[in-house]
Amino acid sequence: AVITALILILSIPKITVNLNEQIGSMIAYFILVLIPLVSIGVVATIKTNKKEISKKDRAISLAVIWSCLVIIFAFILISVNHKSQDYEWFLNGWTNYYRDHSIKDSLYAIIEITNYAPAYNYILMIISRIPMYNLHLIKYVSFLFSILLAFMMCKIIAKIRKTEFNYVLFVAFLLLPYLSIEYAAWAQCDAIYTSLAITAFYFALCKKSKLAFLFLGLSFIFKLQFLFIVPIMFILLI
Repeated sequence: AVITALILILSIPKITVNLNEQIGSMIAYFILVLIPLVSIGVVATIKTNKKEISKKDRAISLAVIWSCLVIIFAFILISVNHKSQDYEWFLNGWTNYYRDHSIKDSLYAIIEITNYAPAYNYILMIISRIPMYNLHLIKYVSFLFSILLAFMMCKIIAKIRKTEFNYVLFVAFLLLPYLSIEYAAWAQCDAIYTSLAITAFYFALCKKSKLAFLFLGLSFIFKLQFLFIVPIMFILLI
């Protein structure tokens, strides 16, 4: 958390935004972010209270979980209007194009105006129909897939160690410096293909080949980097 805070302070330039134009979008964004965070906290609290552990351990676990969730939300607040170069040079322009044109025209223009996989552009087309600031919408998509990534990582750990799902570890994953900065500040899409590839890995670990290849295929349509996990997938499914 301290490392993430330092990186944010040192690397994110101060930018001036017109709050009068963006205040509505910001409020909507914060509400949308709070929904999964609070849901995680509530579910984690219920599950933790059902565990047969001491009151002290239970109190510590819940304190850590809710503290991490508060810190995650604080990071999102700090970097709510930070714009990466990728966003300013590419993502914002593409989303504006999709917002100003019909779905049919947008589909024809994908190859001409973008250098990202069509699947990601389909997401941009969908969110461009939502009356919110492009930056907040793109960050929210990355945030949701980051949650999936952290969730599946914990599922894999629980499967390998043959233990229960660890909610403290779950929120800790969301606080990892690179992951938290990616969804909160940079608005990058790497969490999308990575979360799908990790989900494929989990199902391969469970020997569920159909679901494994389904999510591997979904990862493939976003980025070719999914190939790094393919050899391990085949080993697990043999």
